[in-house]
Order: sequence, then C-alpha cells, then structure tokens
Amino acid sequence: MVELQLGLDAPMGKKKYHFNKAQIAEMEKGYNPLIVLEYLRKVQPDILRTHTGEKPFACKHLDCTYRTAQTSNLTRHMCTHTGELFACTHIGCTYRTAQTGHLTEHRRTHTGELFACKQCGYRTAYKSVLKTHMRTHTGEKPFACKHLDCTYRTTQTSNLTRHMRTHR
Repeated sequence: MVELQLGLDAPMGKKKYHFNKAQIAEMEKGYNPLIVLEYLRKVQPDILRTHTGEKPFACKHLDCTYRTAQTSNLTRHMCTHTGELFACTHIGCTYRTAQTGHLTEHRRTHTGELFACKQCGYRTAYKSVLKTHMRTHTGEKPFACKHLDCTYRTTQTSNLTRHMRTHR
C-alpha cells in the first residue's frame, strides 16, 4: 500500500501536493482507493504503469521491440546497444553488464567474499541465491498456486510459473 503523508500540505519529494479536508478525513479512516490512484497519477506514474501494463517508453533502435513502463529501465536497456557496459577488471575475465550492482555481485566470485550457508557450508556470490538455498533447510515454500483445489507450493517463483502452465 502506498504511504501518504497526512496534512494540508503533504510534501511528496520536492513538490507539495494539497489534499482537501474531506480527502484527509478519508485517508485517516483508511486509504481511499481513488485518492491513492490520484496520488499515483500525480507523483509516481511509473508505479501505476507497472500495474496497468502500459509501456510507453520504447527502444529507438532498428529491429528492437523493447518497451518498458520506466525510463530508468530504458536507459539501462540502451547500454546493450551502445556497448556502454561495466566490465570486470579481473585478469582474464570477460564479464560485462549494464548494471553496477550485477558487477559488484560478480566480483565476489573472484574475491571470495561469498555468502555462506551456516548449516551446510554452501557458498554463493548472490544473496538472493543463498536465501533460496536456505529454504531447502527450512522447508519454507512461500509461492502458492492460486487455483481452487490446488495445493501446490514451491520455493521459487520460476517453479510456480512452470506449474501454472499445467492449468491451461
């Protein structure tokens, strides 16, 4: 749920958005969906587009059909065409990426600064992979099928996506 700051002058980033007393009273009772929608339209249209599926930003390169809801994603995508990638400086390594965070994770494979499982010693350069691995020990299966009468649960979203094809 989007958090709105209450008050007649509610600052949102560098701009101030004014809500009338009736809107504030509604927000104090609980979030009025119309007010939240108005907030998203004015302040964070990228979030709203994520939910509507609208993708107004398109790659201008020939034969590229990439479209996205966020300008930052398009900027990152453009690096794949321009070659402006971040490269690993380790001798003999040819790894390149458009995202600095991915390069930081990759460097761990060279430095040995890996995330380790305290139960079995499994090691990985990626914190998210360790989190998924830990589910093998805990038995946690947070991703569940939403179909009626289906009890399928899994540790990874990719497994759930594959499972959902069985319901087609």
